Parts: sequence; structure tokens; C-alpha cells
Amino acid sequence: MRRRSVQIALLVIVIVVAFLVTIPRLVDEQQNKVVKKPPYAASGRALNLHKELTIADFHADSLLWGRDLLERSTYGQVDIPRLADGSVALQVFLLPTLEAAIPSRRSG
Repeated sequence: MRRRSVQIALLVIVIVVAFLVTIPRLVDEQQNKVVKKPPYAASGRALNLHKELTIADFHADSLLWGRDLLERSTYGQVDIPRLADGSVALQVFLLPTLEAAIPSRRSG
């Protein structure tokens, strides 16, 4: 009986780990598609303006998905190679927390 319980526990652990490894990537690929594939055409005027600007993006949830941002990806909006291609000077990566959902312990 004890051996059976250990086997069931191990099976549950394997299923949970497989779920946690597989599902985030599948959700990421499904929810963060790149609709139009490169190369992207930009006018000469747009390219000149882009060269004069300092580009900053203040929101990216890329860290949620656990992918290697150093590798160019075929899905999602942000990875380091594409940031470099776009001359992005500042990128802010965010991670949501449950802090706002937890009632404050401070009184008054």
C-alpha cells in the first residue's frame, strides 16, 4: 500500500512538473504571436526620425514566460536581438506580484 502511494505521488509530481514546463511556453506562443513577419518596410523619413530618437519601452512581461531573451524568437514582442535591431536604449521588464491582492498588515 505504501509503495503504491509513493508511486502515485511520484506520478503526480511528474505531471505537475511537465505541466509547469510545457504550458507556459504554449500559452506564450499562442498569446504573443508576431502577426506580420519581417522584413518590415519603413519610409526614409521614418528611418531618419528613428535615428534621431532615444527609444524607450516601459513595459514588457517577457520574464513571465521563462524564455531566453538573448535568443531571437519567432514569437513574442521582446528579445535582446530585436531590441538591438530597433536601437532601443531602455527596456523595463516587469513581473506582476500578488502584493496588491494581499491586505495591508499595517494598521491605521
